[in-house]
Amino acid sequence: MSRRTATINQIRAFLIEQGITVRKGLRALRNSFEAILEERKGEISPRMRSILIGLYGDWVWMDDRIDKVSAEIEEISRTEENCVNVMSVPGMSIYTLADPYFEQLKEMKSANSQALEATQRLVEAASDADLMQALNAGA
Repeated sequence: MSRRTATINQIRAFLIEQGITVRKGLRALRNSFEAILEERKGEISPRMRSILIGLYGDWVWMDDRIDKVSAEIEEISRTEENCVNVMSVPGMSIYTLADPYFEQLKEMKSANSQALEATQRLVEAASDADLMQALNAGA
């Protein structure tokens, strides 16, 4: 889904560069995309129009792919015993099942970032100490 979001954001960015803004939301862009290309032909170069149409095609393909994968996952959740029990919990969906995984990834990224910052501080401190030692030895 992040690739789809990136593609949609890229379409919006290209339209903004052309001086064309679209209301926020996926549906607003989808509903107005073809009209924008038709009504604003003079503001969008043929080359940019081609790029936008290609990106829109990518977006449609990704939507279709997401729908197919979601349907497959839902089918698995209905037919495989170990998934049926989890999916029978009220409010449970495929997306809520994935949330803990994404939270864990965020925590790992944060921990890695903190470890990197700590390492950088240690390297900087070691460099300062080494520099001071070298200066004192040379004096």
